[in-house]
Amino acid sequence: MPKNNIQPNLALDKLLQMCSHVFLNIKKYEKRIFIFTCNDECNNADERNISVRKAQDMFDNKIFIELFPLNPVVNGVSVKFSLSKFWEDIIQFDK
Repeated sequence: MPKNNIQPNLALDKLLQMCSHVFLNIKKYEKRIFIFTCNDECNNADERNISVRKAQDMFDNKIFIELFPLNPVVNGVSVKFSLSKFWEDIIQFDK
């Protein structure tokens, strides 16, 4: 593992679990997770289901996920990021 502990292929369900644990005892401040990604899909059904469930648990506990979608580049061409493939089930939208 690199010295800075960055894990470039960390699964989202694991990331949400780690963040939830960090925020467990924080009461005073607003809790937000900022996710910057160009990956608009989740190909693993188990990871997807766990991530959706964990994201809902976090929302219920007032931990908010902020998504910053980055347009992926495929074969040198920028492709539009699609929330509907996966992320609309993870983040909460204002009604």
